[in-house]
Amino acid sequence: MTLVKHVDDFTFSTQAVQCFHTVTEQFAFDLSGKPTTDSPVIDEISTILKLPKEDVNLIAVSNATRLVTIRCQDETIISEKDLTLVILAVLRLVFDFTKPIKRIQRIKYPVECFGSLRILAEAKDQLVSLKVYGPFGGLCCSWTNIQADTEKPLEPPRRDVSPTVRCMARMGIYCECVDRHESFISMGLDSLQCAELEMSLQAEFPDYVIPTGIAMKCPTIAEMDAYLLSCENSRKMENKDVTVYSNHVQLSPQQRRFVFMSEFEPHARAQFNEPVVFSMRSEFFDLPCFRGAVNHLLMRHTILRTTYLANGQTICSGTESFLGCRMSSSVEPQSFVSKPIDIKETSVHVSVVRAEDRVIVCLVFHHIAVDGLSINIITREIGALYSGASLSALKRQYVDYARYAAGLSYERELRVWKEKLDGRDFQLLPTDRPRTAERTHKGATVQKRIPVATEELLKKLRQTTNCTNFCIFAAVYKFLIHKAYGISDFPIGFPSSLRGREFSNTVGCFVNTLVLVEAVHSTWTIAEYLSRVGNAISEAKEADVPFDELVRELDVQGNDTVSPLFQVLLVMDQVKVPSSDDNIHLLSFAPGFAKYEQTWYFQSDGSKVNICLEYNCDLFRHDTMVELLDRFLFTLGMFARLTSARIIRDISITKRHELVSIHESKATNACDIPRSTVLQLFVQNISTKRPINFKGQCMSYRELDRKSDIMAKLISNVYCCHYGEAPCRDRCAAVFMERGHDLLVVILAIWKTGLTAVPVSLDWPQRRVLETLTMFRNPILIESDSTQLKISAEAGGFPVLTAGCSKTRSSPSFNMTAASDMAYITCTSGTTGKPKAVCTDFSGHCNLAVAYTESFYLSRNSHTYQVVNYGFDIFFADLTKTFSNGAATTLARELIPNLAEMDGITNAYIMPAYLSSLSSSDIRRLGFLESLQFGGEAIQASALGALLGSDISIYQENGVTEQTVYTSCNRMKVRCPITEIGRPYRNLHTLVRDRDGLSHNRNREALS
Repeated sequence: MTLVKHVDDFTFSTQAVQCFHTVTEQFAFDLSGKPTTDSPVIDEISTILKLPKEDVNLIAVSNATRLVTIRCQDETIISEKDLTLVILAVLRLVFDFTKPIKRIQRIKYPVECFGSLRILAEAKDQLVSLKVYGPFGGLCCSWTNIQADTEKPLEPPRRDVSPTVRCMARMGIYCECVDRHESFISMGLDSLQCAELEMSLQAEFPDYVIPTGIAMKCPTIAEMDAYLLSCENSRKMENKDVTVYSNHVQLSPQQRRFVFMSEFEPHARAQFNEPVVFSMRSEFFDLPCFRGAVNHLLMRHTILRTTYLANGQTICSGTESFLGCRMSSSVEPQSFVSKPIDIKETSVHVSVVRAEDRVIVCLVFHHIAVDGLSINIITREIGALYSGASLSALKRQYVDYARYAAGLSYERELRVWKEKLDGRDFQLLPTDRPRTAERTHKGATVQKRIPVATEELLKKLRQTTNCTNFCIFAAVYKFLIHKAYGISDFPIGFPSSLRGREFSNTVGCFVNTLVLVEAVHSTWTIAEYLSRVGNAISEAKEADVPFDELVRELDVQGNDTVSPLFQVLLVMDQVKVPSSDDNIHLLSFAPGFAKYEQTWYFQSDGSKVNICLEYNCDLFRHDTMVELLDRFLFTLGMFARLTSARIIRDISITKRHELVSIHESKATNACDIPRSTVLQLFVQNISTKRPINFKGQCMSYRELDRKSDIMAKLISNVYCCHYGEAPCRDRCAAVFMERGHDLLVVILAIWKTGLTAVPVSLDWPQRRVLETLTMFRNPILIESDSTQLKISAEAGGFPVLTAGCSKTRSSPSFNMTAASDMAYITCTSGTTGKPKAVCTDFSGHCNLAVAYTESFYLSRNSHTYQVVNYGFDIFFADLTKTFSNGAATTLARELIPNLAEMDGITNAYIMPAYLSSLSSSDIRRLGFLESLQFGGEAIQASALGALLGSDISIYQENGVTEQTVYTSCNRMKVRCPITEIGRPYRNLHTLVRDRDGLSHNRNREALS
């Protein structure tokens, strides 16, 4: 018995298995005939079903009747396609396929075919019928009254009349003797020949739908013949689903993107999962009723039973798409919603999980089939069908939109976007961790609700500025990025629905992604700013164009590390929450994937707004995202509380208690050393008897002080004569000299005049030295004896002074310098980018003086060794260690250490490259050192091991620049701990301001 039910425009039929007062046709044939095990039909069927040949038998019941038995396990499911191929193979035993088929009266298929089968084919009175009996002996499938057209003249006999083989022969490919189940690719056809075959088939059968790519879906002669036969039969069947083969249509722009991404990133397909998970008490859950509701929904919305290829989509029948919805207790919901969906097979996954006294229902849709509104439609209609209500017929299906979108042109819209984006270079969002060469999608979420007080204030702001909630959220986020990271023109993505009124109840993905590009200008008021953002959103929607079309037209260069045009997406969702009386509880199971670097979901249920921030775990830390969401809510509250006439430049993202904490921390973090300069510390130790050695000659602290007084007076005279002004704290003196006593004299003299020392490397070419001078205002050049450089500098308008040439009598020359004054500026060479000038003030050296003294056990009895180039921080660190303690020092003759001149040395900084070149015996010869410092670059493991095995105390030392950067970053928590540098130094104060000059919220962490 066949049960038939008509719902709207659809016909449902199924085989009755347990019916009272009904009779189902049972298999009743004598099986006493001797079975045949050697037949081409047996070989073909065993190949199709992947069974051993002994499980397939052929029995000749009579001259016109053949019986084929197939043994399978009861749980074996036979697909509709495989069943059709088997039926065609059996029909060849009793039907002459050299004659065209005139008609087939009826074809019936089971909802699900499983287990062992008996297939009976019988020819009678020029009609052929075929019946398939299931494992319990009941009739489950039939092809009734197949009639050949005997009046149509026959073509000349051929060895193989397969329509596919015939078309291939016209292409010059002869395959009469090949295996019908061998793929076209293995037969040697390339992609162009497969496309040519499709065109040849379309020309042979103009009334059939031969979609592009069918040679990939039906890749063998047998499967292609079966498809062609189904096309013929689908036009004549009385009980058919008209949407099965006739609706092979082009993809919509949204679908094309999803199909491409599924193939481009197969490992990340789960990022497109859209889960709907809820639970009910077990006693209230009716599984058959739910199964019927879900399958009714699939028949009602063709998009939910559609499969996809690269060039088209095919709507499957209800039989092919039937969902069993079996109850299980072994399925883990989180794993289920994270399972990728293969859109070549389906776009829906369903699971019903038994969990104690409740049932958890997991519905997972691929984004290619649904959008946010579609989820609401699906949940509403499943609830109605589950409760027994009827639904009105749909006016439109998604395929109608796909056909409509395929004919649209976007020339005007693309011109608008090209004008808007022309010449704009967007900056990437700063991340906690570096972006990798390959884009990743590991995701997590952070959720918070907008406070009730803020929501009340937002209502007033919307009324005052005449803008939407989404406009305010987008404006606040862009403002937050401007304040936090200094990026004024930061693009963000947002979805735009292309769903017209006629598709209001249609399930499908109508969403397109647009880009909001409106820069933040600090001079605008809140009202002006929101109006600008609102207009930018409206303009983007008016010029709505498929995102991929826009990227292709703009010729955006491919980058596997980031998505094109924007990295952050903002989404406004309207969600329906079950009432408190309902037995349904919505559950949150995120797939664990992040589509973008950040996606902000603003979920409104009409009474409150919840914010769900989805982020990429490989780029951002959890704490950073919690802080960012909290900062967003604070800034949103500031926008809502302030008057709309307030200028946004004056809006701070720092909370009041954070400002108080900043001031308190700065006050309590008192300096534990006198606020003096290295020069002042040198003068305090001038009475020391410790020498300064260079090439066998000694100089005392007093002699160094006297000579520096003379040089300071000379520098002041030359500077005043040239520029007509006295040296001051914001002017520089460039130094181009060899290491020696004169170099120390010049450095101290520069400080005594109040200038800033700028050491210039002797390795630099003359052109680079002159370029360095142009970086500063009113500089003076002090060199040892470089005639050519002196001539070029003077020709460039710079004053030049040669060190060691003055016979002027000494007189005290000491400008009043403070710890906040600049001590020196180190310049990068520019080999890795634009040259930079790194400024260091005296306060940093004061702090390091205490740190070095404590860490390296320095005292007046110490003897330091200075060998590092004076263009680096470590040169000035060596001076600090020596002069602040009144210690002795020896200046190296060469660029590398010389053990012969290190007699009596107690403390030395030696470059890692030199230490790495020493043998174990050479390292043991350094045993006279009390402490050895190194840093800046890696040291070989063997050398480090030898040093650790010696009695020398070794230390990782970094200059003031590295220490400042490391300590600030460590306290601001923007970098992972760098353990090889050590603990942060004290008294390093960092004040961070935003682009508008207001105190930044990071200051609290920097001063803590």
